[in-house]
Amino acid sequence: MRWIPALVLLSAQLSACRRPAPQLSPEPAAPAFAAQGAGPDAAAPSAPNTAGPRGLNLCASDEPEVDRSTALGLQPRVVTQGAQRDFAYPTATVFLRAQRAPLPPATSSGAVQLELTGPATRRRNEPLRLQLSFRNTAASAATVIRSNDGSFEHAREPFVDLYAEDLSTGVVYRSSFVGGRCGMVNQLQAQDLVAIPARAASAAPVAQWASHLADSVIPVAGRYRLWAVYRMCSFAQAQGMGTSNVAAPPELFVGRAASNAIELTVR
Repeated sequence: MRWIPALVLLSAQLSACRRPAPQLSPEPAAPAFAAQGAGPDAAAPSAPNTAGPRGLNLCASDEPEVDRSTALGLQPRVVTQGAQRDFAYPTATVFLRAQRAPLPPATSSGAVQLELTGPATRRRNEPLRLQLSFRNTAASAATVIRSNDGSFEHAREPFVDLYAEDLSTGVVYRSSFVGGRCGMVNQLQAQDLVAIPARAASAAPVAQWASHLADSVIPVAGRYRLWAVYRMCSFAQAQGMGTSNVAAPPELFVGRAASNAIELTVR
């Protein structure tokens, strides 16, 4: 499990803190889209991290790290404390450059698929207001663990990552947290497990702790390709702090899924 950067932890509280989830406005359900197969990563053989037939073990690859020194449209201030060197930004959320290619759009290792929708144009520094829906393409119900306290910071699974590719350069960035926060994360609760009926869609897995989908901004004019990636590869790493009494349901989605890509013009 990857944790919050060292300089952030130095300023974090070191005692457990139950944080209330941010409140987001309800989002409309996404329309249906084509199925691409089913089968959890936990039961799949190893396979390359590329789009292809059902049963890919996409959990065999980690999410790409980001370069904290390189943000889209922003220059950081270098901060040194002892042997630690970090980069400070004027806002808590920025698009940091991905150090390698992420999971490509429209890829899933199971029956859960993601659909991303949003505006075609934005002004510089205007919130993106993206919406993400999870569709269960299987003939039986599936359970998805929703984004949680610490998911955005990669302090626990699942991750819900938002990527932006600058179409003029081909460079890919990930919306990333660079501010200070509590050093602990909430423990998994029963209400964090979202049941999605067969052939149905739900935005509930990102109804809390995924405000970066709506609130992230792009400060540079240009053309961008946006997509989201969901990762839930370890139930143990979804537990958070403390002792959880939540058991993994047999229909739990274990794997990775990337949404469709949408193009955005920033003026």
